[in-house]
Amino acid sequence: MFNKIVSVRKSMVLFTGGTAANAYTKALHEKTNELIYIIPISDNGGSTGEIQGFIGGPAIGDIRSRLVRLAEDSPIKTILQFRLPSIDNQEKEDPFTVWNDILYMKHPLWEGVPTKFRYIIRAGLNTFNATLQTKIDTTRQFDFSAGSIGNFFFSGERLHFGSLSATIEMFKHVLGIEKNTKVIPIVDINKRLTLGIKMENGEYLKGQSQISHPSDTTHVDKTTTTPLPSKVVKLEYLNKDFNYYIPTICEDVLPELTTAGTIVYSMGSFYTSLLPNLILPGVGEAIKQSSSKKILIMNGSYDRETTYLDKEGNKQELTFEEFLSQLKDALNRYGELSNELSDYVTDVIFLEGSVIKPSGNEETTKLKIHLVEPSLKEATHYSPEKLVEKLLSIAQ
Repeated sequence: MFNKIVSVRKSMVLFTGGTAANAYTKALHEKTNELIYIIPISDNGGSTGEIQGFIGGPAIGDIRSRLVRLAEDSPIKTILQFRLPSIDNQEKEDPFTVWNDILYMKHPLWEGVPTKFRYIIRAGLNTFNATLQTKIDTTRQFDFSAGSIGNFFFSGERLHFGSLSATIEMFKHVLGIEKNTKVIPIVDINKRLTLGIKMENGEYLKGQSQISHPSDTTHVDKTTTTPLPSKVVKLEYLNKDFNYYIPTICEDVLPELTTAGTIVYSMGSFYTSLLPNLILPGVGEAIKQSSSKKILIMNGSYDRETTYLDKEGNKQELTFEEFLSQLKDALNRYGELSNELSDYVTDVIFLEGSVIKPSGNEETTKLKIHLVEPSLKEATHYSPEKLVEKLLSIAQ
C-alpha cells in the first residue's frame, strides 16, 4: 500500500518555492515526515506584493502556502487558505465587505474553529488591519481583492513577533503541523527583499513579478509565456530600495544541510523559487561537503523564466544541460567557488515524454538519470505518487 511509512536516511531537505512542490507534498507526507522545506522570501507579486507595498516586510506568500498545504483538513485550515473575492467575481461580492465580516467574526468561515484559535487568528488579523490604518495612502487604498486571509494573519503575527521564524512556529501551532516537519525561510529577516537578474544583452530586471509574470496591475498573470528579453547570466538579491544586497542566511539552514540524508532541488520557477535558496554564502560549501544524495527534479515544461530571446530575437529554451549548468553557477555564486556539478547533484529525475531531456554531454553522464511517469490528467506534470516513490527509492 502506498500509505506505508518509509524510513529515509536521516532527514530530507527540500529547496522549494510555494506552488510547484505542492503537487507532491501530500503524497510525500503520506510516506515520511522527516522533512525540512527551505523556502525563499523574495516574491513581490499578487497578495504578497500588495501587503509589502503598504506595510513592508518579507514576502510570506510561499511560506504560508506551504504551511497550509502541510496541515490536515480542518475549519482552521479552511479559513487560513481562504481568498477574498476578486473585484470582478461573478457573485458581485465586495471584497472589503467580506473582509469586514471575517474581521468581526460574522462570516460563516468561523464556524467550527475552536474558541482559543478564533481569538489567536482574530488577534493577528486585527494587528494587520490596525497597521493598514496607520499606513493610509492618500493616492490609493489597500486592495483587498483576492487577498489571502492566511497572508493577512501571517503578516499580523509577524508584526507582533518581529520575527519570521517565530511567526512560522505560531502558524504551525495553529494549524497543528507535526514537529518533525520544518519550514525554514532561507533568510530570517523582517524587511523587504527581492530579486534582480542580469541578462546577456545588458538588461536588468528587478523584482520577482517582473522576472516571472510581469503585469501593469497588482493582479499578476502567472500564466504568461512571454520569454525573457535575453538569457540570464546572474541572479542576485536586492533590498527594499532595489539596490544590490547580500542577506545573511537563516541560522537554521546550514545545520540542516549538514545533517541531511537527502537534499532535493524541487521543480518550479527556476530563477525565482529554486535559485534564490542557493546563491547565499555557505550553501554551496555545505552541499559540497554533504555525503547525502543530492537530487534535482527537472521541470516538466517550459515557462517564461526558462525561455528567452536570442540576439536575433528568436525564442530559445534552456536545455536540460543548461538547467544543470545554471544550477552549478548559482551554487558556485557565479565564480566565487569552482566546484563541479557532481559536487552538487548526484541524481536527476525528469519527466517521461518531456521536452526537457538529457542529450548526454560529459558532465551529465556522471549523474544518475531517472525517468518518472507523468500524471494521467496532464502530460506535462509528474504523477505525485510515482515521483515520491522515485524520490524515496533514491533516498533509501
